[in-house]
Amino acid sequence: LNEVDMGTARSNGIQDMAQLAVLTRLSGYFARSINFDGGEYGNGLLSRWSISGKLDVWDISTAISQEGRSVFRALIPIKSDTLQIFGTHLGLVEQERTTQARFIDSLLVTAI
Repeated sequence: LNEVDMGTARSNGIQDMAQLAVLTRLSGYFARSINFDGGEYGNGLLSRWSISGKLDVWDISTAISQEGRSVFRALIPIKSDTLQIFGTHLGLVEQERTTQARFIDSLLVTAI
């Protein structure tokens, strides 16, 4: 999920990911991109499988970013395997997206 609020004034302080997890009966995870409006703003993940404690977030903002950007990796154990989920919301400018995509590609090359 992109553009998720956590505890911001515009969402009346509600922890959106926590609420979505409860309402959908799914495991929820939030990755902050920026501090915003008295809370945080970023990306989220909902999963029917439990998300392991190993969660990584990288700042992928660039010099030309209009706002902070991040990419997260969540590990989800399924039977004898571990599923890796990456989530992001790339920037609006092509040069920014290209730089961000190259960084994400380097993460995928070294992924478990």
